[in-house]
Amino acid sequence: MSLIGAPPSAIWLLLFAALVGLAAWSLRPVLVPGWGGASARLVEVVLAISLVIVLAEVLGLIGLLRGAWLIAGAGALALGAWVLARWRPRATSRAAAPHAAAWELAVAGLLGFLLIAIWMLGALRILDGGAMDFDTLWYHLPLAAGFFQSGSVTAIQHLDPITLARFYPADSELLHAVAMAIVHRDVVSPLLNVGWLGVAMLAGWCLGRPFGAAPLSLLAVSVVLGARVLAVSQAGNATNDIVVTAALLSAAAILATAFGPQARGGAEGTATRGAVLVAGLAAGIAAGTKLNLLVPVAVLTVGLVLIAARGTRRTTLVLWLGGVLATGVLWYARNLFAAGNPLPWLHTIGPLDLPGPDNAQGLRPAFTVVHYLGDGDVWSNYFLPGLHVELGDLWPATIGLALVGMVAGIVRGAAPVVRVLGGCALAGAAVYLVTPLSAGGVEGQPVVFATNLRWLAPFLVLGLALLPATPIAGDRWGRIAIALLLIVPLAASLDLGAWGSDPNLAAAVLVAAGLVACWGAAVALSRWGRAPLAVGAAVALAAIAAAAVYVPASRDYLDDRFRTAPPGSGLEAAFGWAKGVGGAHIGLAGTSAAFSQYPFYGTDLSSSVTYPALRGPHDSLTPIPSCRAWRAAIDAGHFDYLVTAPRFDPAHPDRPLPAPEGAWTRTSSGAREVLRTGPVAVFRVIGPLDPANCPRR
Repeated sequence: MSLIGAPPSAIWLLLFAALVGLAAWSLRPVLVPGWGGASARLVEVVLAISLVIVLAEVLGLIGLLRGAWLIAGAGALALGAWVLARWRPRATSRAAAPHAAAWELAVAGLLGFLLIAIWMLGALRILDGGAMDFDTLWYHLPLAAGFFQSGSVTAIQHLDPITLARFYPADSELLHAVAMAIVHRDVVSPLLNVGWLGVAMLAGWCLGRPFGAAPLSLLAVSVVLGARVLAVSQAGNATNDIVVTAALLSAAAILATAFGPQARGGAEGTATRGAVLVAGLAAGIAAGTKLNLLVPVAVLTVGLVLIAARGTRRTTLVLWLGGVLATGVLWYARNLFAAGNPLPWLHTIGPLDLPGPDNAQGLRPAFTVVHYLGDGDVWSNYFLPGLHVELGDLWPATIGLALVGMVAGIVRGAAPVVRVLGGCALAGAAVYLVTPLSAGGVEGQPVVFATNLRWLAPFLVLGLALLPATPIAGDRWGRIAIALLLIVPLAASLDLGAWGSDPNLAAAVLVAAGLVACWGAAVALSRWGRAPLAVGAAVALAAIAAAAVYVPASRDYLDDRFRTAPPGSGLEAAFGWAKGVGGAHIGLAGTSAAFSQYPFYGTDLSSSVTYPALRGPHDSLTPIPSCRAWRAAIDAGHFDYLVTAPRFDPAHPDRPLPAPEGAWTRTSSGAREVLRTGPVAVFRVIGPLDPANCPRR
């Protein structure tokens, strides 16, 4: 059911957001009575995101992930939450949230303005038709478009035959699919990561709040949030490292509030039990988005049970796992049913053999950082330059301070929960060092090291945010010293020279100033005893202003995007052709096309895209090896168009290999070539390709 038309799709999207927000706002006092201020807002944000994910998963399991059903479901959630809140009385006594000092609010406003402006530059670049990130075109948005088109989350999409990207957990992509289902376009996608930036900033503030150092923890997380490692790769794209960063920080902040030195309600209180559930939801979002969060979430699970009061450990574990499973388990359960293994990348655990698809070749040799730790040439030619570019001139200070936060948190944290969070961050950093492809590339040439430093970013952020909860920040002078040490790498990581030449600078500054002004007005109204009115009015004004500014920009985005293709791919003309095609079933051949496949879904996302391949046990995929098999697959798949392109060569990424599918298709009378630019061709399928008539070798 289409929701495009009158009223505009933006109204439907705002209505959906308002209903989910009402549900979260109603549930928060039930789950964490007595919480107020920023911590309460963080709980409401996590609840809202979790409700969207769970609602979309439930609808997707029965094939009803559609705009109308999403809005109806959001309405049911809002009504149910309101009834529950009315039926279950709120806390009779409510501890007032401590007011931040004027200088603390000024610091928050300044950092918020700075980070939002930086990230909006990236989002506006994409809206102006700039090129999207490699992973965004390869699998992030194709997965989201597949959920939107099918209305289902159960099928495994055939993205390409040489990787296992089709099995990745996809909470982040599901949120993109929800927006697509409501507006029938992807115009919201370039802004979603800016929203996650806001969540990360709020969580950073809340993590330091129980220790009386909210501005310092916000400054700490800003060091990495403002650096190239996240600001360039995430802003405007559908990449999900900011998603897991925000989710992990949110879980940490909620646990710090519930178990920290200023905890209210006691270890056995209703607020603590509700906080454990909500923190579990946030941790589930992290684990349901990226594989490298599984071990840190496991560490949090064990640590949380250990610090829980005696007699409450079983309840704590049940509530925590309930939240984690609600938002994080779906994709692993789907993999279990489809491939016989929730983690298809693992074929053995010690002596135990696991079922699963054949090991995929992958894009590049999957070397790890540990593999090169003692290689001086790799350090001088790849590691040191990569760290310099992604984390700024003073990257040793950033990494060093993060490690200090982790270790000091474990050894002498201000509360037991800080020790758990320090262990979580350190475990995540250790996992990064042994993660395949963290130093991917041919032997001695880890060309993706710099790009994949973003996998380390969530743990650097958490380690830095823990500094205010360690003895180092035990007095005023210690906090001043930490602040000075953090300001220097933050300033060094900002690429101020690029800002002046960016044509979107004025627009980014205006957006950042407007959002910070709305936040300031909400804070002022809340201090006059009008908190619900303040939050509602600020959100409504920001939403209306954003819609008024964004609707015209989204039209330009749909017209201007995909005018360029990845260098060396030769896909520019094919991208232009796809913009005028709708409702077609398109087959891809040649992994160069597969790794840049998203533009083929079309402007209105109505074209379905598949990579024909041979299927094997446990949902294995292998490239089609012969003309007869290729033509038989095309005839069986009932394709309307075929796009053939070169094959990716892991040894020489800049020199793709010729792919034979073009010749196999061109020599058939059942296909007509409609476009050809170099090694890339587009064919219209007008009849059977007839495997029997394949040319002899």
